[in-house]
Amino acid sequence: MGFQIKMPLHYYKVCRQQTARLLEVNRMMVDNKLHQKYIRYEVRSEETMDGEKDGEYTQLVFLGNEGIPFSHLVDVKMMDFYKSKIGMMFDIVTPSDSRKEWLRSRYGK
Repeated sequence: MGFQIKMPLHYYKVCRQQTARLLEVNRMMVDNKLHQKYIRYEVRSEETMDGEKDGEYTQLVFLGNEGIPFSHLVDVKMMDFYKSKIGMMFDIVTPSDSRKEWLRSRYGK
């Protein structure tokens, strides 16, 4: 099994791509008042558009399998882990994808 990037929702920015190569890892301070455009980009999904909490994050920059780049914010504590994975391919997993995998493993569907 390869690496996975787990997304809690189907974000528009990902464009339903299935895999992505990690290109870059950055430390990022998020301030919802100062970074409104970026936050809208970061969290807009088919289900919701909730903002991130203000604070420090690790920004991951990916290039998806259809050539569409996107970024994703994760806990700042994960920075060293992801820095060591630059250049690696990740499967993009969402809750509905996880459920499909679970059903397939349990019921063979």
